[in-house]
Amino acid sequence: MKPLLLLAVSALALMPFTLSASAQTEPNMVGVSDSQPWNQTGKTFVQNMMMSDKFEIASSQLALDKSRDRAVRDFAHDMIAAHSETAADLKDVVDHTLVGRQVTPPPKLDPRHMEMYHALEASFGPDFDREYIAQQFAAHREALAYMEGYARHGAVPDLQHFAAHTAPVIRDHLAMLRSMRGDVAMNDAPNGAPRSMALESPDGRTTTIIETQ
Repeated sequence: MKPLLLLAVSALALMPFTLSASAQTEPNMVGVSDSQPWNQTGKTFVQNMMMSDKFEIASSQLALDKSRDRAVRDFAHDMIAAHSETAADLKDVVDHTLVGRQVTPPPKLDPRHMEMYHALEASFGPDFDREYIAQQFAAHREALAYMEGYARHGAVPDLQHFAAHTAPVIRDHLAMLRSMRGDVAMNDAPNGAPRSMALESPDGRTTTIIETQ
């Protein structure tokens, strides 16, 4: 396990779940949302998940084109298959709810995810592998937060069921990423990075525990 890879992933693991300003410049674009995990409408949840799947597939296809690391390529192949499946499952659920009349699959990546994609395009060799894994770790943590948040607080039962059913899949992906980072204990991470974080709603009445490793 290379120290630079561990540091890059660990740093992103502590990033807050807030969208950058650039991601909020086109509020009508599918997938752009300033919602928080504890406060999502059915529409914003679906937008977030559609964009998440689209980014996972696109970035992993790029990894197959650029990476020569077998573990990275195997993971990318698994992500394309897994997120193609969850995207299809989500569409099936959405088509049977009123939310299906409000959203459509995103035609392109939103500004935030496009910026991440461009960072991958500009990276090569080991730098690409580090960037890809770091992005994957951060993106899956974010997706898990939204999945668990909607499973607990959502208002559309079919989407709640989808979120609860899919959250373990995202956890499995995080476990795969941790395995790729080797058997290095997280007490080697900068500043003694915690193993989880408590994400509280603004009113302090609900708390979502998100795994950070």
